[in-house]
Amino acid sequence: MPIVSSIIHLDAPQRVGRHIAEHHTDGNGKIYVRTYRAAVGDDVAAAALAYVPTLDAQLADVEVSEAIDAIRAGADPTKITFAEQTNVVGRRRVIKRLLAGSVEDVLLIAEVLLSLNDTQLSNLTNITGAKLTRIKAMLTKAVNIKADFEAIDQDEDRL
Repeated sequence: MPIVSSIIHLDAPQRVGRHIAEHHTDGNGKIYVRTYRAAVGDDVAAAALAYVPTLDAQLADVEVSEAIDAIRAGADPTKITFAEQTNVVGRRRVIKRLLAGSVEDVLLIAEVLLSLNDTQLSNLTNITGAKLTRIKAMLTKAVNIKADFEAIDQDEDRL
């Protein structure tokens, strides 16, 4: 869930500067704490508010990583939901991260996406029509290349 409130929980003077503890609460009531040292004249309230987009992005990144781990473990990508971002945004980020990952990641997402029918794939990616057809063709090529390499490996193992 996105951060819905931020407060300065602690503003304790130190010999040099101040010790600050911020509490950021998401829509589910979960609290995220950030502590740091600030100079005497620093506007810590503004710093707390400025930190919210960074924290939201970090939470969304963690959520994408968890979704990728679930997909690697065999989870149905159409059933994965996101709290820190919309499902469409989260799913696109998962696909992009896998496509930018290792060869194994690219092939994994290609196989997963090709296992979906057009409606599921369109709902997952929010892509339709000719663009969806082109993407499916590229994914098919990748999966076919993987199969070719696996066949070569099996032939070499027999020698």
